Amino acid sequence: MKRRQNQLIKKDNKLFLIFSIFTLIIIVLVAFIFLFSYKPSSNQQITSYSTNSSIRNSTNKLQQSSNNDSSHTTNEFPYEVSFHSDKILVGQYNEFGFSVTTYKSNQSITVAYNTTDSDSYGERTGQVASLTPTTVSTQTIAVREYETQKNVHVNTELKLSDVEHAASIDFFTPFNGNDTKIYAYYMDNGNIALAFTPANADTYQVVVYQVVELSLK
Repeated sequence: MKRRQNQLIKKDNKLFLIFSIFTLIIIVLVAFIFLFSYKPSSNQQITSYSTNSSIRNSTNKLQQSSNNDSSHTTNEFPYEVSFHSDKILVGQYNEFGFSVTTYKSNQSITVAYNTTDSDSYGERTGQVASLTPTTVSTQTIAVREYETQKNVHVNTELKLSDVEHAASIDFFTPFNGNDTKIYAYYMDNGNIALAFTPANADTYQVVVYQVVELSLK
């Protein structure tokens, strides 16, 4: 009798185990089919698209904001300035009238200035220097164009030509004396600008260069 009962118990356990395994397989299959056949509703798709669009818009705004933060640097590549030969360019800075003369025969240019109330304004009199446009490593300088201060890229420096008496004795006086640097760059309107180291430039502060805008005479 006991043996029969034990056999029945073993048989019942075996049937229960088979039933449990079979049930588990069915549950896994149903879940698998459900996952692969499920498609989001149109509302969910719209919501998902709207969310992704918002993320993209936010990213674009952050990029634009980042670009605006660096937009103080205005001029675009190339930064090297070409002075076309046989031209006269004129400009004004405060009480000084400037003239820049280029030549066919050599690369140097003549920069002259005089007070604007002088009869010789715009002529090659007053303070004069022979300068040679030289390509230097690109750098960023702060300039003041009229009422606007901004940063610009420069890689054209005007250096004293290798000739005797390249500059009149007082040419650099209104600027930073013998430590004056002169850079050339293109303004946003396409005109050439000369940037002079300002008088009494403090090397411990940001140097804001004095700008003379030039246009054809």
